[in-house]
Amino acid sequence: ASERYGPLTAEEAMISFVAAGENPGNPLLTTKIPLRPDTGYSVVLTQFDNGGRTHLLMKRWLSMKSDPNTTKIRVANVTDFYGPLTVVLKPAASDTVMYDSITFLGYTPYRDVPSGMVNLQVFRRGEGTPIYTGDLQMYGASTVTFLALGDASRFNIDILNDSVPTLQSPMRSFDPTTGVD
Repeated sequence: ASERYGPLTAEEAMISFVAAGENPGNPLLTTKIPLRPDTGYSVVLTQFDNGGRTHLLMKRWLSMKSDPNTTKIRVANVTDFYGPLTVVLKPAASDTVMYDSITFLGYTPYRDVPSGMVNLQVFRRGEGTPIYTGDLQMYGASTVTFLALGDASRFNIDILNDSVPTLQSPMRSFDPTTGVD
């Protein structure tokens, strides 16, 4: 639900993913999700390596507040083409934070990372060379999800900033070849 329509008050919602410009009666995938008070939801459409489609439902409790000097960060793996992923965050003013072996359709708990410039590296499990590297300025009191996605030809990281319970469109995205916004 975006600001335009206001908060949802139902106990559940039907979500349909429809390709841009297509008939809403012909969705790529439809799923039903339960809705709870004080909860923000992110629903991500993704696909299996064999072409099948599914979704990942992530929740955040809206009463969860961040310190103005930190950013709450989690990572979600929504690509089935690269296997389990290890994500390493290197904040400029702090120790390295590692999320190890994030499986397809899995996501990590939030961790507090000092605000400021953060270097992000993504590895296939067990490999020493990153498949992705990028830098991002993280702002204090933010709540962020890094979405690892892509297919057999392209890997990418999208950033979902759900610090406010409004529609995120479009998400910020890095170019996987240059690491530039």
